[in-house]
Amino acid sequence: MCHYVTRRHLHLTKSACIKATCVTNHIIPSSTMFRSQAIRISRVSITKPKRCRTYTTQGVPEPKPSSNSGLLIGLVAAGAAGAGAYWYYSNPDEAARLEREAKKNEAEAVRKAKEAASAGKARVDDGIQMAQLKYDQVKSSADKKISDAELRAQAKFDEYKQGATKNLSNVKDSSENLYNEARASVDRRYGEVKVGAEEKKEQAKGGWFSWLGWGKSNAEDVKKAGAEKVADAAGDVQSKASKHT
Repeated sequence: MCHYVTRRHLHLTKSACIKATCVTNHIIPSSTMFRSQAIRISRVSITKPKRCRTYTTQGVPEPKPSSNSGLLIGLVAAGAAGAGAYWYYSNPDEAARLEREAKKNEAEAVRKAKEAASAGKARVDDGIQMAQLKYDQVKSSADKKISDAELRAQAKFDEYKQGATKNLSNVKDSSENLYNEARASVDRRYGEVKVGAEEKKEQAKGGWFSWLGWGKSNAEDVKKAGAEKVADAAGDVQSKASKHT
Protein backbone atom coordinates (compact mmCIF):
# COMPACT_ATOMS: atom_id res chain seq x y z
CA MET A 1 0.00 0.00 0.00
CA CYS A 2 1.22 3.45 -0.81
CA HIS A 3 1.09 6.19 1.74
CA TYR A 4 0.22 9.72 0.61
CA VAL A 5 1.03 12.76 2.68
CA THR A 6 -1.47 15.45 1.94
CA ARG A 7 -2.40 18.76 3.40
CA ARG A 8 -5.19 17.04 5.28
CA HIS A 9 -2.62 14.80 7.06
CA LEU A 10 -0.53 17.81 7.93
CA HIS A 11 -3.56 19.60 9.26
CA LEU A 12 -4.54 16.61 11.39
CA THR A 13 -0.98 16.27 12.71
CA LYS A 14 -0.84 19.93 13.61
CA SER A 15 -4.20 19.71 15.35
CA ALA A 16 -3.10 16.69 17.35
CA CYS A 17 0.04 18.45 18.44
CA ILE A 18 -1.86 21.49 19.55
CA LYS A 19 -4.28 19.34 21.56
CA ALA A 20 -1.42 17.49 23.19
CA THR A 21 0.22 20.73 24.07
CA CYS A 22 -2.96 22.02 25.62
CA VAL A 23 -3.31 18.87 27.73
CA THR A 24 0.27 18.77 28.91
CA ASN A 25 0.88 22.47 29.12
CA HIS A 26 1.34 22.33 32.82
CA ILE A 27 4.05 19.64 32.50
CA ILE A 28 5.94 20.34 29.22
CA PRO A 29 7.62 23.70 28.73
CA SER A 30 6.53 25.76 25.79
CA SER A 31 10.00 25.80 24.19
CA THR A 32 10.24 22.03 24.23
CA MET A 33 6.69 21.74 22.84
CA PHE A 34 7.36 24.01 19.87
CA ARG A 35 10.68 22.36 19.18
CA SER A 36 9.28 18.87 19.13
CA GLN A 37 6.37 20.07 17.00
CA ALA A 38 8.75 21.61 14.46
CA ILE A 39 10.80 18.40 14.31
CA ARG A 40 7.72 16.31 13.64
CA ILE A 41 6.49 18.64 10.94
CA SER A 42 9.89 18.71 9.28
CA ARG A 43 10.08 14.92 9.29
CA VAL A 44 6.72 14.56 7.77
CA SER A 45 7.38 17.22 5.12
CA ILE A 46 10.84 15.84 4.21
CA THR A 47 9.53 12.36 3.69
CA LYS A 48 8.70 12.09 0.01
CA PRO A 49 5.78 9.86 -0.79
CA LYS A 50 6.41 7.00 -3.09
CA ARG A 51 4.49 6.89 -6.26
CA CYS A 52 2.86 3.73 -7.31
CA ARG A 53 0.99 3.10 -10.50
CA THR A 54 -2.48 1.90 -9.96
CA TYR A 55 -5.05 0.70 -12.45
CA THR A 56 -8.15 2.74 -12.30
CA THR A 57 -11.36 2.64 -14.30
CA GLN A 58 -13.45 5.55 -15.34
CA GLY A 59 -16.04 6.01 -12.70
CA VAL A 60 -19.61 7.10 -13.06
CA PRO A 61 -19.70 10.86 -13.73
CA GLU A 62 -21.20 12.92 -11.02
CA PRO A 63 -24.70 14.16 -11.80
CA LYS A 64 -24.91 17.75 -12.87
CA PRO A 65 -26.54 20.00 -10.40
CA SER A 66 -30.11 20.69 -11.42
CA SER A 67 -31.30 24.18 -12.03
CA ASN A 68 -32.68 25.91 -9.00
CA SER A 69 -34.70 28.46 -10.95
CA GLY A 70 -38.00 26.75 -10.12
CA LEU A 71 -37.11 26.63 -6.48
CA LEU A 72 -36.05 30.25 -6.50
CA ILE A 73 -39.27 31.29 -8.21
CA GLY A 74 -41.29 29.35 -5.69
CA LEU A 75 -39.40 30.91 -2.82
CA VAL A 76 -39.83 34.40 -4.25
CA ALA A 77 -43.54 33.83 -4.82
CA ALA A 78 -44.00 32.46 -1.35
CA GLY A 79 -42.09 35.40 0.08
CA ALA A 80 -44.17 37.88 -1.89
CA ALA A 81 -47.39 36.19 -0.81
CA GLY A 82 -46.26 36.23 2.77
CA ALA A 83 -45.29 39.87 2.56
CA GLY A 84 -48.61 40.73 0.95
CA ALA A 85 -50.57 38.87 3.60
CA TYR A 86 -48.56 40.55 6.35
CA TRP A 87 -49.18 44.00 4.85
CA TYR A 88 -52.88 43.22 4.34
CA TYR A 89 -53.41 42.26 7.96
CA SER A 90 -51.16 45.07 9.21
CA ASN A 91 -53.06 47.78 7.24
CA PRO A 92 -56.74 46.77 7.09
CA ASP A 93 -58.04 50.28 6.32
CA GLU A 94 -55.63 50.84 3.46
CA ALA A 95 -56.33 47.35 2.14
CA ALA A 96 -60.09 48.00 2.24
CA ARG A 97 -59.60 51.31 0.44
CA LEU A 98 -57.49 49.70 -2.25
CA GLU A 99 -60.03 46.91 -2.60
CA ARG A 100 -62.86 49.42 -3.01
CA GLU A 101 -60.82 51.36 -5.53
CA ALA A 102 -60.03 48.17 -7.44
CA LYS A 103 -63.74 47.24 -7.55
CA LYS A 104 -64.58 50.77 -8.66
CA ASN A 105 -61.97 50.62 -11.41
CA GLU A 106 -63.25 47.22 -12.45
CA ALA A 107 -66.84 48.49 -12.59
CA GLU A 108 -65.68 51.55 -14.55
CA ALA A 109 -63.81 49.34 -17.00
CA VAL A 110 -66.89 47.12 -17.44
CA ARG A 111 -69.07 50.20 -17.97
CA LYS A 112 -66.70 51.64 -20.55
CA ALA A 113 -66.54 48.30 -22.32
CA LYS A 114 -70.35 48.16 -22.44
CA GLU A 115 -70.50 51.76 -23.67
CA ALA A 116 -67.93 51.00 -26.36
CA ALA A 117 -69.90 47.92 -27.41
CA SER A 118 -73.14 49.92 -27.45
CA ALA A 119 -71.48 52.70 -29.44
CA GLY A 120 -70.11 50.19 -31.93
CA LYS A 121 -73.52 48.57 -32.27
CA ALA A 122 -75.15 51.99 -32.67
CA ARG A 123 -72.67 52.89 -35.41
CA VAL A 124 -73.42 49.62 -37.17
CA ASP A 125 -77.17 50.24 -36.85
CA ASP A 126 -76.72 53.80 -38.14
CA GLY A 127 -74.75 52.49 -41.10
CA ILE A 128 -77.46 49.95 -41.88
CA GLN A 129 -80.17 52.60 -41.61
CA MET A 130 -78.23 55.00 -43.83
CA ALA A 131 -77.70 52.29 -46.41
CA GLN A 132 -81.40 51.37 -46.29
CA LEU A 133 -82.37 55.05 -46.60
CA LYS A 134 -80.02 55.51 -49.53
CA TYR A 135 -81.45 52.40 -51.18
CA ASP A 136 -85.00 53.65 -50.63
CA GLN A 137 -84.11 57.05 -52.10
CA VAL A 138 -82.50 55.51 -55.17
CA LYS A 139 -85.42 53.12 -55.60
CA SER A 140 -87.95 55.93 -55.17
CA SER A 141 -86.08 58.08 -57.69
CA ALA A 142 -85.94 55.22 -60.17
CA ASP A 143 -89.63 54.42 -59.68
CA LYS A 144 -90.48 58.10 -60.12
CA LYS A 145 -88.47 58.32 -63.32
CA ILE A 146 -90.14 55.20 -64.68
CA SER A 147 -93.56 56.51 -63.70
CA ASP A 148 -92.82 59.91 -65.28
CA ALA A 149 -91.64 58.23 -68.46
CA GLU A 150 -94.77 56.09 -68.58
CA LEU A 151 -96.96 59.15 -68.01
CA ARG A 152 -95.16 61.10 -70.72
CA ALA A 153 -95.46 58.19 -73.12
CA GLN A 154 -99.15 57.80 -72.32
CA ALA A 155 -99.73 61.54 -72.70
CA LYS A 156 -97.87 61.55 -76.00
CA PHE A 157 -99.89 58.57 -77.21
CA ASP A 158 -103.13 60.24 -76.15
CA GLU A 159 -102.04 63.41 -77.89
CA TYR A 160 -101.26 61.54 -81.09
CA LYS A 161 -104.51 59.65 -80.82
CA GLN A 162 -106.51 62.80 -80.27
CA GLY A 163 -104.70 64.50 -83.13
CA ALA A 164 -105.36 61.61 -85.45
CA THR A 165 -108.99 61.44 -84.39
CA LYS A 166 -109.35 65.18 -84.83
CA ASN A 167 -107.71 65.08 -88.23
CA LEU A 168 -109.91 62.19 -89.26
CA SER A 169 -112.96 64.03 -88.02
CA ASN A 170 -111.88 67.17 -89.83
CA VAL A 171 -111.30 65.23 -93.02
CA LYS A 172 -114.65 63.53 -92.63
CA ASP A 173 -116.41 66.79 -91.94
CA SER A 174 -114.62 68.46 -94.80
CA SER A 175 -115.50 65.61 -97.13
CA GLU A 176 -119.10 65.68 -96.04
CA ASN A 177 -119.22 69.44 -96.45
CA LEU A 178 -117.65 69.24 -99.87
CA TYR A 179 -120.03 66.50 -100.85
CA ASN A 180 -122.99 68.48 -99.63
CA GLU A 181 -121.74 71.60 -101.34
CA ALA A 182 -121.16 69.74 -104.59
CA ARG A 183 -124.53 68.09 -104.38
CA ALA A 184 -126.23 71.39 -103.67
CA SER A 185 -124.34 72.95 -106.55
CA VAL A 186 -125.37 70.14 -108.87
CA ASP A 187 -128.94 70.36 -107.72
CA ARG A 188 -128.91 74.09 -108.15
CA ARG A 189 -127.46 73.88 -111.62
CA TYR A 190 -129.80 71.14 -112.53
CA GLY A 191 -132.67 73.27 -111.36
CA GLU A 192 -131.38 76.20 -113.35
CA VAL A 193 -130.99 74.05 -116.43
CA LYS A 194 -134.44 72.60 -115.90
CA VAL A 195 -135.96 76.02 -115.51
CA GLY A 196 -134.18 77.19 -118.64
CA ALA A 197 -135.36 74.18 -120.50
CA GLU A 198 -138.92 74.78 -119.42
CA GLU A 199 -138.71 78.35 -120.54
CA LYS A 200 -137.30 77.30 -123.83
CA LYS A 201 -140.03 74.74 -124.13
CA GLU A 202 -142.67 77.34 -123.53
CA GLN A 203 -141.09 79.59 -126.06
CA ALA A 204 -141.00 76.74 -128.52
CA LYS A 205 -144.69 76.12 -128.02
CA GLY A 206 -145.42 79.73 -128.91
CA GLY A 207 -143.80 79.39 -132.29
CA TRP A 208 -144.39 75.76 -132.97
CA PHE A 209 -144.64 75.77 -136.55
CA SER A 210 -141.94 78.26 -137.28
CA TRP A 211 -139.68 77.17 -134.60
CA LEU A 212 -140.30 73.44 -134.56
CA GLY A 213 -136.93 72.39 -135.81
CA TRP A 214 -135.03 74.97 -133.78
CA GLY A 215 -136.86 74.26 -130.51
CA LYS A 216 -136.19 70.57 -130.69
CA SER A 217 -132.49 70.99 -131.33
CA ASN A 218 -132.17 73.65 -128.66
CA ALA A 219 -133.78 71.38 -126.05
CA GLU A 220 -131.28 68.67 -126.82
CA ASP A 221 -128.42 71.12 -126.46
CA VAL A 222 -129.73 72.30 -123.12
CA LYS A 223 -130.03 68.75 -121.77
CA LYS A 224 -126.53 67.93 -122.97
CA ALA A 225 -125.08 71.05 -121.39
CA GLY A 226 -126.81 70.29 -118.07
CA ALA A 227 -125.43 66.73 -118.04
CA GLU A 228 -121.90 68.01 -118.68
CA LYS A 229 -122.17 70.50 -115.82
CA VAL A 230 -123.33 67.77 -113.43
CA ALA A 231 -120.39 65.54 -114.48
CA ASP A 232 -117.92 68.41 -113.98
CA ALA A 233 -119.29 69.16 -110.50
CA ALA A 234 -119.02 65.50 -109.46
CA GLY A 235 -115.41 65.39 -110.70
CA ASP A 236 -114.52 68.47 -108.67
CA VAL A 237 -116.03 66.94 -105.51
CA GLN A 238 -114.10 63.70 -105.97
CA SER A 239 -110.76 65.47 -106.52
CA LYS A 240 -111.20 67.67 -103.43
CA ALA A 241 -112.10 64.67 -101.28
CA SER A 242 -109.00 62.77 -102.44
CA LYS A 243 -106.76 65.75 -101.60
CA HIS A 244 -108.03 65.96 -98.01
CA THR A 245 -107.64 62.25 -97.36
